[in-house]
Amino acid sequence: MLLLASVARAVTVRRLFEPSELVFESPGVAQFAMQFGLVRGESAYRVSAPLFAFDLGLTPNVELDLDGEFAYGGPDDGEFVFNQTAPDNLWTSVKVGLFDFADEHSAWTSGIKVGPKAPLARGNQGAGLEGLVLLGWRNPQVQLVLNLGGLIDPAAEAHTPRPAAVEGGVELNYPLDATARWTLTGELSGKR
Repeated sequence: MLLLASVARAVTVRRLFEPSELVFESPGVAQFAMQFGLVRGESAYRVSAPLFAFDLGLTPNVELDLDGEFAYGGPDDGEFVFNQTAPDNLWTSVKVGLFDFADEHSAWTSGIKVGPKAPLARGNQGAGLEGLVLLGWRNPQVQLVLNLGGLIDPAAEAHTPRPAAVEGGVELNYPLDATARWTLTGELSGKR
């Protein structure tokens, strides 16, 4: 009988970055948003079930946010089966508005969003940190928000470097009716 021993290594999972909007909930008002969808990663398929965001207004320009994802994923060989759960780290952050200059035609706004990341992803250890600087511009027809920041994720396994990244994105909101009840949203983002 021949026994072979090998070292098992955690596979780094590259999470997607979704830009934040620069809108604040009124004090005492909460909003819960979910997104569902199929994602093809570098080595496996994943069904996001769901990607979620919970926002709670604390003051007119301070908000508590929780962002996370629970997903079902496939094996690293790319086979189209879903046999693994893939929770993401939970980002608990505070969003703070810094300034808001407006006239009758347009407005410029700015804020920051920063907070710790709880190690909920499989095998992750220790807390992480993520932070964004948000710059927004709006007029009656459109709203654009630029996101720039970075993160240090929880470690994938003990005694390994923590994944770190710079990230950025743009979110576009286009009202489809005069009351802005229906809005078309587009996002473009990336991280390195």
